[in-house]
Amino acid sequence: MPTGSFIEMMLTTFGWQLYDIVWDVLSSTGLAYIPFIAVIIDNVIEPIESQETKSAAKTSLRRLEIDIIRLVIVIFLAVSPFFTLAFGAVTHTNACETPTQAAGTKINQGSTGSTYDSNFPSTLNGAVAKVPPWFYLIMSVSGGVNDAIITKLPCKIADMRQLEHQQNTNKIIDPELRRDAQRFVTECYHPARGEFLNNRSSYDSAVKNEEVNWIGGSFFVSTIYSKIYAGAPTKPFTFDLSRTKDKEWTGAGNHPQYGYPSCSEWWSDSSIGIKARLVAEIKAGEWPLKESLGLSVVSSPENEEHALRSLINNEGSSVNNGLSMSGSTFVYDRVGDVAEIDSFSSAFDMISNVGGDVAGSIMGVIGGALTELFIQPALMMTILGAPVAQSVLLMLTYFLLPIALMVGNYEWSTIRTATVTIFAIKFWTVIWAVVSLLDHSLLIALSSSRTGLDGIKDALNASIGPMRVIVDVIILGLYWGAPLYLLQLLAWSGERGASVGAKASGDMASGTKGVGDTGASAAKSATK
Repeated sequence: MPTGSFIEMMLTTFGWQLYDIVWDVLSSTGLAYIPFIAVIIDNVIEPIESQETKSAAKTSLRRLEIDIIRLVIVIFLAVSPFFTLAFGAVTHTNACETPTQAAGTKINQGSTGSTYDSNFPSTLNGAVAKVPPWFYLIMSVSGGVNDAIITKLPCKIADMRQLEHQQNTNKIIDPELRRDAQRFVTECYHPARGEFLNNRSSYDSAVKNEEVNWIGGSFFVSTIYSKIYAGAPTKPFTFDLSRTKDKEWTGAGNHPQYGYPSCSEWWSDSSIGIKARLVAEIKAGEWPLKESLGLSVVSSPENEEHALRSLINNEGSSVNNGLSMSGSTFVYDRVGDVAEIDSFSSAFDMISNVGGDVAGSIMGVIGGALTELFIQPALMMTILGAPVAQSVLLMLTYFLLPIALMVGNYEWSTIRTATVTIFAIKFWTVIWAVVSLLDHSLLIALSSSRTGLDGIKDALNASIGPMRVIVDVIILGLYWGAPLYLLQLLAWSGERGASVGAKASGDMASGTKGVGDTGASAAKSATK
């Protein structure tokens, strides 16, 4: 039985196990057969009220025969759970090829390699998942239709949102490395930048701003950093009298264990330099995901520099402001706490340092950046949470279905409503696949005219613009708006249960919408 995600695989079995428990209780207490009594009463009273006694008896008998046969057939096909849903029979098909799995690979329940395998047992207190034949057929058909449609869609080279989210949230994990980076900013970058700004006319006028606006700029590494040295003994650089700064050691007694490397050496050493250690951190976090999606980034100096700049920028003022100084003594700040409003602080610091006219001209850009600051987390939460919400809705539908069928007197209309509801909610997987493809294409189209891997790299490196904010808002709306629109279309076609599903889904999506509204409101207030 095909499903759209790992969580749906597990909750499908869980939901039908609950169905079996509820049905067992209803049938053992006799509540499940109340519709039979209601059918008998209705078919006896209604003819008597409208016909003569003799004719009424014939009409009642004929109606009873028809309705009792109908009830028996409905209970046998669509209510009584006797078709066993074996644990492991539920599958998820990998639509596109990955480094570990070929396209079309079926992953069986219990063999996903995730924590779901151990936390969702094959039985629930001994209750094996059993499904009425009709709904087993509906789930199999709808899952097969979904897989057939998704496999017809072109496979994306990379999941742009996941790549972008990881790139924008990657942080320095090693606290010692973070402190060394803070020291480097204070002892090397700030003096080097001050030297460049004070004597700019004596340097090459072709130096680009991006080369002097971050600590690893190639201009600083090749020129000024070689003239500046660490202000204190620096681990793991050993004391070396061949080093200019170490020769100046005049302290009494034994020399320190560690030496005073030049800033160029401190940054560029291939094994113990800050750059090499930062690259090792990225290799453990961001790059494996990119490589798994077909992006050859490790060997590219351009991509390496961009990844390093993103990593430093993500640390905000925790690293970029360096360490505070008191006289000639370095005062090392507490390591590990990162301010969550660094983006706001940087934006408003920039505005405060320029004239009113210039500030006014960049307000639109700052407003878009602030809006994006709120939309990005909300969008990522929606993308990750959408399959979970879908799976929970399906599980609740399976769990509560016996009660709905019983209250509906096992009518064909009730069976049809349940069928359409299950089919529609499972079809959300296809809708999200289409939205994801649209999102991927728009991000690359807005960032570059190139295609393939080059287009993806350009999109990841692109700055935020007004059209990008608009695309993010639209995609955020489509992730819940498109499924709700499908349910609304079904409601327009006369399916009574679709409007109820749309209301429930809308309530589940209201949290995400609230986050987006809050972000837009905060950005508007901030820019004013």
